[in-house]
Amino acid sequence: MPFRPPSRRPAVAVIATVAALALLPVATAAAPQRTAGSVAPAGDDPLAVYFRHDAVGRSQLALAVTTCGTERWTVKTGTDDDRDLVGTVPRDVTIRFLRRLATPASKPQTARVAPAETTVYRLHARLQQYVREDDGDYHLVLSDLAGRTIIAEIPAPSCVGAISPFKSAIRTARRHMNNHYGVTTDFKTTNRKVVVRGIGFFDFFHGQTGMAPNDLELHPVIALRFV
Repeated sequence: MPFRPPSRRPAVAVIATVAALALLPVATAAAPQRTAGSVAPAGDDPLAVYFRHDAVGRSQLALAVTTCGTERWTVKTGTDDDRDLVGTVPRDVTIRFLRRLATPASKPQTARVAPAETTVYRLHARLQQYVREDDGDYHLVLSDLAGRTIIAEIPAPSCVGAISPFKSAIRTARRHMNNHYGVTTDFKTTNRKVVVRGIGFFDFFHGQTGMAPNDLELHPVIALRFV
């Protein structure tokens, strides 16, 4: 039976308090200019984004009292500081290749770890399992012929801020999944060939079904084709 990790949603009361505090006018420094390969300091506060008075902060704050996620959520949905650094030309790879990428020492809350998280990957695989998570993501377990797996996730469009350059593509990928499968909160199995295009993302390990050993996922999925 697939492992169902505990919910990663924050308590609504806590986030509501954060939302109220974040609306108070405070002086903040402008966000520094970022370049490909730059990494934010380790150990950054996961709630700090709610207090930012810029586009990234406002985008995340708008989701504060929803069931959307929080952990690296800006990076997962393309509303992070480095969203414009993501390349546009997909790189064709295998699951084996993706599982061998080095896990970074730091996984910043609102910044990307280049080059993996600034690259769009295209992957031919088999869709083995799928489920809708508590945060609204469609969790897809992809595998190769050797049985190696990796996770790909399609966020709920309602949980993707307007500043994300991938919002339209995410909505289209989600619609394609809905046209082929009824995704519920119960894991379902299949064995369907797919071509998935998504952005590299290093998650935190919570015992997720199908997780690669280096914590790499394709998140968000920005194109999905059934073959």
